[in-house]
Amino acid sequence: MPQPKNPSRCLSGNVARASRPPWERRHSCRCDEAQRASPPNHANRANRATLRVVQRSGDRRSRATSCLRHFTQLAFFVLALVAFATPFAARADVTRNVSMQDNALAAVSLRAPISEWDGRGFVPVEINIENRSGKPRRFEFDLAAQYDYRHATLSQVALEVPAHGVRAQVVYVGSGLVSLHNRYSRVQATVTVCGAGIQSGRQEESLATHNSNSAPKVAVSPALEREVGAARAAAGDDFYLEPVNAATWPADWRVFSAFDCVLLTKREHDALDAARRAALREWVALGGQLLVYPGKNDASARPVAPDDEPVGLGHIRHPGAPFATDTAKGLELVKRSTVAPPPDLWSANGLDDTSVEYRLERPLQGGWLSLVLLAFGVVVGPVNLWVFAPAGKRQRLFLTVPLISLAAALLLSVFIVVRDGFGGHGARRALVRLLPGVHRATVYQEQFARTGVLAGGDFPLADDVAMIRESAGQGDVTDSGAALSFRRTGGRGGGDWFASRSDLRHTLRTVVPTRARIEQIDTAGSGGAPVVQSTVPVTLRDFRYRDDKEQLWLAAELPPGQRISLRRAPAPGDGNLKRGEFTAIGGASDFAPVPTLDSIRWQSDDVIYTGKIEKPEPLKN
Repeated sequence: MPQPKNPSRCLSGNVARASRPPWERRHSCRCDEAQRASPPNHANRANRATLRVVQRSGDRRSRATSCLRHFTQLAFFVLALVAFATPFAARADVTRNVSMQDNALAAVSLRAPISEWDGRGFVPVEINIENRSGKPRRFEFDLAAQYDYRHATLSQVALEVPAHGVRAQVVYVGSGLVSLHNRYSRVQATVTVCGAGIQSGRQEESLATHNSNSAPKVAVSPALEREVGAARAAAGDDFYLEPVNAATWPADWRVFSAFDCVLLTKREHDALDAARRAALREWVALGGQLLVYPGKNDASARPVAPDDEPVGLGHIRHPGAPFATDTAKGLELVKRSTVAPPPDLWSANGLDDTSVEYRLERPLQGGWLSLVLLAFGVVVGPVNLWVFAPAGKRQRLFLTVPLISLAAALLLSVFIVVRDGFGGHGARRALVRLLPGVHRATVYQEQFARTGVLAGGDFPLADDVAMIRESAGQGDVTDSGAALSFRRTGGRGGGDWFASRSDLRHTLRTVVPTRARIEQIDTAGSGGAPVVQSTVPVTLRDFRYRDDKEQLWLAAELPPGQRISLRRAPAPGDGNLKRGEFTAIGGASDFAPVPTLDSIRWQSDDVIYTGKIEKPEPLKN
């Protein structure tokens, strides 16, 4: 058998064949066998023809395999493009089965309408429980809104489920912090099942995560999900889009409190019951933006409501054409829909930041603390070694050092109590927006406090109050490095909402029931001065009202239950007031300010009341 002239060439060929697919290695082996069988002078033409046929067959199969591989890659690429262009709903629905010793099962389902959350408002979590065992069970849920891996707001709920029974309940998870500076946050649910015969009953699941708060959070209805998602992908916008079916969630403004904007079709909006439409208006009054688009089938019909209807701090907009008709305008409305606090009304009524934060501008004086520490160092060191435990009696150090340390700690505690006192003091302001016709009012509140020594941190915190701890100075509230823990359970708040010897700032939002209203009941005199009556339970001061003709009317005081004739303002002024709206300053009432820690002595309780003046019946000229 003739040997090949270049053994290294055969070795490299064997290695190359070993790295090829099996279908290519088979044809390569055939080619090598034909080469070894041929004489050295290659005179046998038949063998050369056979070799060429085998090579062509292998090449055709290799090309076919390569084409198939490229076609598969192209198909995956096209599917990826389609998935990117299609609105993706990152659902938070999870189901966990808990095993029992008696081999029965309990199915627990958790569902949330939002997967991207920055801590504002609430995340509604729908809990569905099916107890498949023959014994009643107690299901305990620890719902934690975690922030930056170290801080958390814990909400707890316990549900009793009878044997072979089912139960469903919606729990609203609130946060104590808002995600800033691209910090990570999430909602973590821990489910614990209690009862006889439990083998393993603890499960954890992450529901909603977030790591930036710069882009608006948008809820879109099922009818508009595909159109808005495709337009967002085509424009390259980065706002968060969540498909939410409002008809499947309770009639509560907290369902939408985590969103900046909600998009519905007119048909979907009209199909909602009165309670859910009222909940949407309450959310809008707190600063949300509701966009109601006509459907494709009724594009020629103009909406009955005004194109832009201001409701409280937000707007209900009715574009005249479907979203697909002008996607650029629709995306622009969405991107401008960030909920912001109402600074204009604060400054218009003389409640600027300087007047509210005047107590916080004075820094904590720590000179006396330095003197105490210096005195402690002198006593525990030189004085102790020379007087209390001199040479030859050093064993006294085991007694004198603890006693001196204890005395210094007691002295320091007395100094802190004398200097800062118990509890604290501060100032707060609230904006109350009366919603006409629905017996509701929205409350937006800011409060600043300087605390001394706090004996306890628990305070009443209603389940429907969104409370956030803000930074009282420069930087983030978490810059101190200490882990913060907040609690919300059973209408009570606790934990690190309030801390001893700290400067604290909080913001609160809620919707409260009330029958307070301002009515225009008549006109007086030839000038048509409005006569108004208030049912607000406090006397209103500096009352201002702009009528439908842009005329400004004033009153120094408006006591409850009295008819007051307004006087015409000498100048138009007050550009912050819209037509038909009023504003006034009053004291604390039964619904504002929202109570928090009772050991804080509030030195200012300014409340701004605003809204539309109601006209029960058409006025006769």
